[in-house]
Amino acid sequence: MESKILLYSTALGNVNINVTYQNENFWLSQKAIATLFGVEVPAISKHLANIYE
Repeated sequence: MESKILLYSTALGNVNINVTYQNENFWLSQKAIATLFGVEVPAISKHLANIYE
């Protein structure tokens, strides 16, 4: 099982996000997802909770 760590940043270089790519899936922490979408972590937690209800 191979995993890779990818770094994402905008063209201006102002957002850096660590992404793990493993088994054809991308894995991000809730904090990284919040940064990517420009929201706070509780918003991500709320949406994830709704998905798993």
